[in-house]
Amino acid sequence: ISNIKARPILDKIKPVLSGFAHIASIAMRVAITAVLVLVFTGVICFSIFGLYVKAYLLPKANIDIGNINMNLTSVIYYRDSKTGQQVELTRLYGSENRVWVNYTDIPKHLIDAVIAIEDERFESHKGFDWKRTLGAAVNVIMPFSGNFGGSTITQQLVKNITQDKEVTIQRKVLEILRALNLERKLSKEQIIEMYLNTISLSQGCYGVSSAAYVYFGKQVKDLTLAESACLAGITNSPTYYDPFQNRDNNKERQELILGKMLQL
Repeated sequence: ISNIKARPILDKIKPVLSGFAHIASIAMRVAITAVLVLVFTGVICFSIFGLYVKAYLLPKANIDIGNINMNLTSVIYYRDSKTGQQVELTRLYGSENRVWVNYTDIPKHLIDAVIAIEDERFESHKGFDWKRTLGAAVNVIMPFSGNFGGSTITQQLVKNITQDKEVTIQRKVLEILRALNLERKLSKEQIIEMYLNTISLSQGCYGVSSAAYVYFGKQVKDLTLAESACLAGITNSPTYYDPFQNRDNNKERQELILGKMLQL
């Protein structure tokens, strides 16, 4: 008897279920078609982009390290008549105050401070960090940090050398190719040495040597951990983190760097 009573209800539901099944089938076909179109379009775009990179960008990816010219500061000395030792008298420079310092004279805690805040996977990547770049891309869409950058130390060195700061996808891809190329030519020690001698550190200072002299009146090799963290924090935004002009900003970033060093 219950089956007989339920039959009219089932007869009413069947057309509805059939309609839902038909709609679902159409939706599935549309979805599959859309995915195939996207995949096909993506393959075409990727192929065209690959050909563009090979034909147009790769020939420009080489950086001739031997032809890089940097303005260096002239240091004038005089001989002390009492001690017979040479004493620094003054420094002469134009727009860039830069005194080159070799890797062996840079304290490890200064190198560690820069790597910790600028590129924590510097010692393991090959010039380009996928994780960092994807993080920066996500940050553009959903900001979670005011100063999150996608460039590795090697990429920043490329920018410092070439002075190419155009904000375009083409420039960014070329920067990555140049960074990969640079990593094949130079050791990590050579890259970090060049980087620390080219970064802008406010007050006309380019490189950590002139900055150590201007801010602390000492040579780089004599910098303390606290002083190294102070210098490492400037390059992100030289004016904003200038220890003379914005002491509190620099102090806040210095402590951030020390915390990051402890974490790593």
